[in-house]
Amino acid sequence: MAGGQSNTSGDSRGSSSGRRPSRGAGRFFDVPKKCWCGEVKVTLTSNSDQNPYRRYLRCSFAAENKLQNDNHIFKWVDEALLNEVDTLLLKNARLEEVINEMASKSVFERTETEIMARVEDALAAANAKMKKTMIVVVIGSLTLVGMMGVMCLMRN
Repeated sequence: MAGGQSNTSGDSRGSSSGRRPSRGAGRFFDVPKKCWCGEVKVTLTSNSDQNPYRRYLRCSFAAENKLQNDNHIFKWVDEALLNEVDTLLLKNARLEEVINEMASKSVFERTETEIMARVEDALAAANAKMKKTMIVVVIGSLTLVGMMGVMCLMRN
């Protein structure tokens, strides 16, 4: 199929959204690869008065058999490309959200790790200080007991 063929489908409206889908044809939101019937798409140029020289995608089977008002692929190329750009913008926005979420989780994890390290350092310092205090208390107690023993011996 050459790109200079006319719009043989008879559908030269300004939008392909007026077509009624059947048998899984559905509405395409990007550049379709194949028709629902399994045939590849071809790119043609409209020769209608309403859409002169406007390019469109058509099912090769429907184009070869000059089918009209059927449910095979028909989509204006400019609309298909705009839909594709919109889809890519949506995907890009979702990826940005995921990246931002991952970055915030990474910052949170780093902050959490730093805080835990500081808490562990503070606990280690407190334990060391407590040990020193306990040693001083034990030595002080032993000294006191020893002094009391000496005083008791001196009294007798």
